Amino acid sequence: MRHPANGLDWVHVVGFSPFLCLARASSREGLRKASMPDPTERGRGEVASAISTRTVQALHERTGRGPTKARTAIDGDCITVVMEDTLTRSERSLVASGLAPKVLETRHDFQLLMSDELIEIVEEETSRKVRAFMSDNHIDPDMAAEIFVLEPIDES
Repeated sequence: MRHPANGLDWVHVVGFSPFLCLARASSREGLRKASMPDPTERGRGEVASAISTRTVQALHERTGRGPTKARTAIDGDCITVVMEDTLTRSERSLVASGLAPKVLETRHDFQLLMSDELIEIVEEETSRKVRAFMSDNHIDPDMAAEIFVLEPIDES
């Protein structure tokens, strides 16, 4: 698709949110080569989409309900999964009763319990080792973030 003001190509990478995935390039071929150095490797958008899907599935299996929105951004050695509409009906009731801190504490404990499973998902999808994992939640708006820092790629 051509940008109306300057006529350059804009390319949308599947699996990312629009504000993270629009990239300007003088040609689609140039962007394709920059984002996928080896044509036999999976593209970043495909990997990001798989991480989002599998993370939502893992949460659904553990809680009985997964988030309704998820997006994964991959930037070098950092992967961020942002999810929306994550709270269960019972957690929403607790929040409405003034117990939001208790919900956040329980969510934190739960995410620590799931950390090995989430790390495994990222390692399988990226074929890279996770060096660090961080997780947090927010009540209003109802969002959660999972952050994975990968081991650097050995350039030698």
